[in-house]
Amino acid sequence: MGVSGEHDLDALWAKARKQFDPAEHDAIVLVESRRVTVLGGGVTRTKTHRVVWIGAAMGIRDHADLRVPYNSATAKMTVTALRTWRGETWWPRNGAVSETAVVETLPFAVATADDYTSMRETMLLHDGVELPCIMETEYEIEERGADGDGTDGLWVFAQNDPAVLAELVLDVPEGARVSFLSRNGAPDPVIAGGAGRTATYTWRMTDLDRLGLPRRGPAPGTLPTWPTRPGPRGPISDGGSRRASTPRRSWTWRSPTPLPRGFEHAPSAASKARIVASFVNESTRSIHYDTRHWSFSPRTASRTYETAYGHGLDRAVLAAALFREAGLGAEPLYRSIGVSVDDEVPGLSRFESVALRVTGDGIDAYYDPVEGTLADGPSPTFGRAVWAPASENALRPRARKPPRKPAGSRSSLRSRGATTARGRAAGSGGRTVASPRTGAWRDSKGKRSRSSGRRRARCSRSEGERV
Repeated sequence: MGVSGEHDLDALWAKARKQFDPAEHDAIVLVESRRVTVLGGGVTRTKTHRVVWIGAAMGIRDHADLRVPYNSATAKMTVTALRTWRGETWWPRNGAVSETAVVETLPFAVATADDYTSMRETMLLHDGVELPCIMETEYEIEERGADGDGTDGLWVFAQNDPAVLAELVLDVPEGARVSFLSRNGAPDPVIAGGAGRTATYTWRMTDLDRLGLPRRGPAPGTLPTWPTRPGPRGPISDGGSRRASTPRRSWTWRSPTPLPRGFEHAPSAASKARIVASFVNESTRSIHYDTRHWSFSPRTASRTYETAYGHGLDRAVLAAALFREAGLGAEPLYRSIGVSVDDEVPGLSRFESVALRVTGDGIDAYYDPVEGTLADGPSPTFGRAVWAPASENALRPRARKPPRKPAGSRSSLRSRGATTARGRAAGSGGRTVASPRTGAWRDSKGKRSRSSGRRRARCSRSEGERV
């Protein structure tokens, strides 16, 4: 098979047969590699390289005929290898990617949403697949248009099938600060200088058993966050906040309100909130698709209302504008996927898509823009880490009156649990309060425990904008 991507495939296959019994597995991963290159100007390239031995039909279902999503308006995909090893030779024999092996499709979920038709799901089809065989896939996605020069990600080494080699390689400009966490047995990176004034971080593990179902415990993984501008930064900094930094004007309703007449006469703030939530559900169709592909280009509230459809991010923008129009507080809120989040590197890769915290006189509710549900009280976020990138008000316990706006915009993180009268979280993970923009971390008593700068966040105001 030779060498591919600096990996000796013959040696890896020999090691796989020695380490794992092919008769007992549907597939064995020889190489699972991801290389992330952070460039200037908000450009990031992610290369995926996978080599898998397939021994059963279940392995074909999991590893052949791949579907890779990306937004063609902000990203470009290049397929560099798509071949099959069978009969002591590669198919296609010349190693070129077959023209019929890469098929672009339009996701069904956005087929009737014209503003989202730049979305693509590219099918990668291997030629010459027969059992058993070895399939190699390599492609690169270049993402551009990010607000800032940083990004974040989560990498899990163990795969759904046994893996001989799993690695994550990160290339950043020399002098950039990279924050990372390695948990559950994952190694620390090997750091080396690269060509063109770059630094390379490499995490690598070998001979990994499959994750298995059901999953009984955490798998070894690494959470790196890499801002590419030199100098002291907070643990989230540009890397964690760029996906939440939507334009302020997008969250404000500029035209006459479309809310039903008489809504201002609702008997309570909770009634107004329910009217707004119902109006958003009735006036816009929810597009169930991963909003990360539009992280850098949210639509305005008026555009979402005019088209009568929107994914989670766009419906959050519309709902926030209408909640504020109704005299309620509405701030973006992120809820962790797992039970808790390490406070050293709280990147967005471990949070769900954006939601809203709606506040008013006698109401402190969680609004899910995808499902269109409004839940009052702490139940939706209980036991979860919650990050509010717009205001520290989201950290305060429920109040009878809307909290005052702070002088400046700050980002905050807290693990929600039972709260005391002083707002301190009691129970699991209730210690964390973070201010990623300033890099200052405070415990539940408000004491500063670590700081990487005193840079204040700046927020511009223009005529007609509400901050």
